Amino acid sequence: MKKIVFLLLLIVSSKGFSQNLELFGKVESYGLPETGKIYWTIEGKQFDPKKFIPFGKDRAFRFKIAIAEIKKLNSPVLVFATDITQETTNPNSCVQRIKVLEIVNASEFENLKNIALNTDLVLNLNCEAGVYYDARMEQLEQFVGSYTLTTADNFRTIRLGNDLKRYNGYLSKQTKDYMTTEVGSWNYDKEQKILSFYVFRQMNEQYGLVLSMHNEYNFTVKQSEGPMLFESEIGVLKKR
Repeated sequence: MKKIVFLLLLIVSSKGFSQNLELFGKVESYGLPETGKIYWTIEGKQFDPKKFIPFGKDRAFRFKIAIAEIKKLNSPVLVFATDITQETTNPNSCVQRIKVLEIVNASEFENLKNIALNTDLVLNLNCEAGVYYDARMEQLEQFVGSYTLTTADNFRTIRLGNDLKRYNGYLSKQTKDYMTTEVGSWNYDKEQKILSFYVFRQMNEQYGLVLSMHNEYNFTVKQSEGPMLFESEIGVLKKR
């Protein structure tokens, strides 16, 4: 009888508590070899060459850590890099920071036995460099501004920027991989009168998750003066 009571207590006490956090995806960085190591540490602590996970020829990785261990860490953030000389607290370092404590404490994961999240490690996310350009240089400033895009599966609030012609999309609901925002660039083809959005990544900034992708949304511009009118099979685009 005591044994049965003990087992019941064990089941009740463990219900609703996840045991492991598992991250899986691909590694992305400049000059990355076919195979290699991803070093990890907590934010504020230097990388240890002995603490790493491997990635294979397809650049795939898998990382697992016990949630009990996460709650004992001195930092709520894990930092990943392929270069152990990167500074974990420098916002411009070539690293990715994943907010593991935020993840394991989130109510949306509380009933999962194990938390498995698909995220890429985009290690050049904070240290990208390039040639400066903007929409005004190309006389496309009329497209800079805020938009809404209604599609069959989601609703986006979009910002087309002037500097570097940045695209930022904010999703009204999470994707199946818990992503909430999109980043990329935009362009307008004057001859074909097509406005294009190029989505390079989807992100969840609350958790530090990123997925690389190459999605393209094209819209025929029916009217560019006054209230803009767009046509596309993707959905309904409106400029605010």
